[in-house]
Amino acid sequence: MLPCLRLDRRADCTGTHGSSGGHEIGTLSAAAPWPVTIMRPQPLRHENATRMAWTMLDLIPNTGNRNAINARVLAEAGGKRYRREVKPHAGYLTSNDPRVHIGLADATVIDRLTVTWADQPVESWTQLPVNRHLRLKQGTSPRFDG
Repeated sequence: MLPCLRLDRRADCTGTHGSSGGHEIGTLSAAAPWPVTIMRPQPLRHENATRMAWTMLDLIPNTGNRNAINARVLAEAGGKRYRREVKPHAGYLTSNDPRVHIGLADATVIDRLTVTWADQPVESWTQLPVNRHLRLKQGTSPRFDG
């Protein structure tokens, strides 16, 4: 099931399905007042013929904060820099996918990926593959700055 963002009487959901890395967007209708009846989701899939590079990061901190909320990511690939922050919250009683998705244009490798964890240690990984889901656990990078 896709994580959802509730907007008035509707919930817009985004997330990935399977391991393709492609995003799906779905719409759920809910009747109000309570109890809420959720209708069957209507998934929409975006097909991109250009097949640009991407990465999906699942950040695993050492303590507390199991979704690495507020961790900051800097990816350097193909001569460009991409900044993201783990912010899965979307509104009242809703959440989006806590993983970090980065579109990398035509890059063939992630030259350097730097994570500043919520408790402030900084770690870097180099020469990571593109078009993959990567699980990065705090304290496992070859270079640990914090």
